[in-house]
Amino acid sequence: MLSDIEGKRSASPKATFRSGLWPALTKDNGIKAAGVKLYKISAAVREPILSGGQVDAVAGFSYLSAVNLRDRGVPADDLAVIICRLMAVRPTASALIVNPRSAAAKPEAVNEASSAP
Repeated sequence: MLSDIEGKRSASPKATFRSGLWPALTKDNGIKAAGVKLYKISAAVREPILSGGQVDAVAGFSYLSAVNLRDRGVPADDLAVIICRLMAVRPTASALIVNPRSAAAKPEAVNEASSAP
């Protein structure tokens, strides 16, 4: 459960989680943000420090972190993946960036991608 994060150590690259998502996630889900020790890290060490037990949680892309952790020998059953979008928070920094030539050539593809959850 997301509330289990209280009293734990979490790490994330600066731009990934700290800017607006973490405060919104904690507020929207009744979590005391001050009760979670946050560490600013490089994305390159996210999975190594989690698999090494130096932190209890990391913020990252579910599919990428899961693959990286699997490659480090962490069984899938040992992971609890919390999708922020499903916790009533939409990432404010997510963006769809499209080359103007591609957008003009296939506007239906841009519209379909931009409306995906």
